[in-house]
Amino acid sequence: MTLGDTAVTWLVKTQFSEAHPQVSPDGRLLAYISDRSGRREVYVQPLSGSGVPAQVSSEGATSPRWSRDSRTVFYVSAANSIIGATIGPGAGIAIVKRTEIASRLGLDLNPPNVNWDLFPDDKPLVIDGSGGQGKRRMALVQNWPAIARALGDGAKR
Repeated sequence: MTLGDTAVTWLVKTQFSEAHPQVSPDGRLLAYISDRSGRREVYVQPLSGSGVPAQVSSEGATSPRWSRDSRTVFYVSAANSIIGATIGPGAGIAIVKRTEIASRLGLDLNPPNVNWDLFPDDKPLVIDGSGGQGKRRMALVQNWPAIARALGDGAKR
């Protein structure tokens, strides 16, 4: 529904479980999770509801978020990493590249828990859920790629 509408227009209506809808900033695409493959994965389709949904993730995922330029959909993988999937130009929805943005996160992967988001510059903000009930911490970590590279090179924390 849009403001002022009185009728509901279904964009996704299947026998599967769908959740976490996210409209791209340019208003063209809709990202969401669905279990149509047998497990929760991220899908993208035109916001108009026409066309075939494109499966973005492939090994289980949740919590999609859009880049500010609407060219990348980020999601949390089943391996507890944030992945950025770049959508190619043109009319169709084709994933041209997947990039791991951050790994080994303490994210809660069970919807409706969404404990991460993106800053306006598309860097992730994560609430660490590893401390147990009532002991959650929020940490702002800047320059994730450099930290991930340093950890990958065996650098000490």
